[in-house]
Amino acid sequence: MSKGFKKKTRTEIVEDMKARARNLFGDKINLEINSPLGIIIQLVSWALSLVWQALESLYNAFHVHTSIGQDLDNLAKNIGISRIESARARGEVLFEGDPERTISEGFLVETPQGVQFETTETAQIDSEGEATVEVLAVEPGSKTNVEANRITEIVNPLTGLDSVNNPGPTSGGRDRETDTEFRDRYLDSLDRAGGSTLASIRSAIIQDTEAIAALVLENTSMEEDEEGLPPKSFEAIVLGGTDAEVAEAIYKYKPGGIQSFGEETYDIEDELGYKHTIGFTRAEQVDIYVDITVAADSDVTEEVKEEIIRYICGEYEEEGYIGLSMDEDVILSRVNSRVMENIEDTTDIISTEIGTDPQTLAEENIEIGPREVAITSASNIEVSLQ
Repeated sequence: MSKGFKKKTRTEIVEDMKARARNLFGDKINLEINSPLGIIIQLVSWALSLVWQALESLYNAFHVHTSIGQDLDNLAKNIGISRIESARARGEVLFEGDPERTISEGFLVETPQGVQFETTETAQIDSEGEATVEVLAVEPGSKTNVEANRITEIVNPLTGLDSVNNPGPTSGGRDRETDTEFRDRYLDSLDRAGGSTLASIRSAIIQDTEAIAALVLENTSMEEDEEGLPPKSFEAIVLGGTDAEVAEAIYKYKPGGIQSFGEETYDIEDELGYKHTIGFTRAEQVDIYVDITVAADSDVTEEVKEEIIRYICGEYEEEGYIGLSMDEDVILSRVNSRVMENIEDTTDIISTEIGTDPQTLAEENIEIGPREVAITSASNIEVSLQ
């Protein structure tokens, strides 16, 4: 046990039992598989192998690198975190119809693919025949992050209501955190219980809100730094989550007397009724365009697009992928390697150009700043086959 737990295999158990039998009854004892003692050994060894498996699972449950499922959930409670559950996306839709037509709370609309959303409030169409209403996805998951102009179907027709559309994308939808993602966040969150460190503030934002990425910068000097942070301040840069929940998470873990700086502000009232202005910054999404030519044994156009989106960040056929985080550059060679390694019929990469403007693509990496996050889509990726 000095080197850790090592489970016995069933073969090892059988050999140990046979050795014990020979020690007790002599070397001439019949231990063939069809003999009476051989049958007993097979039956008992099977039961003992289950015991060894249970012991191995119990041992693994106490180590973050090996625990899974509920065991990992239980272990994470020791440092005050829990698995991030799936979340529903939010957004706004524009209704058009007869003036003064009332749209009730819970009214259902959907995409042509059947991703449904419901209104979160009662609204009335104005004199110009329009009403903008917030909607919330009916089901959770990353598939509810839909692009603009996708929510176009009215589930239950209403007299006087002509059409619906979402001028902007919906966001905030995510899948339940996997064991691998939860384990990585566990290791990143070990400082959370220790106080108001940058790691604990970032962990609180990810854990307690619907944000999908966060980065915390600080300025410990007595002068404004090159990033624009005031003296003795920190700035949380956040992708996703509502203003209220992000501000609450920051306030809970921020150090006293240190300014929470940012382009957005939200007032938090403490238990004594005093207001505290919490600042944070929304991450700027940088659109990435890709022009790639590949040699392949079949038409892999769609597979190439999906793999590139998986690497960078974005949505492909209603499925959202969180690739690069904030302040992570888009590396040209990694675009190529992802395509070559994960698409079987691809035989070679002829050329690849990337950029933030479709008219000025180049064979160069794209630098992403600390307040930015790279994102792309199938319409931003041009695939040529040879």
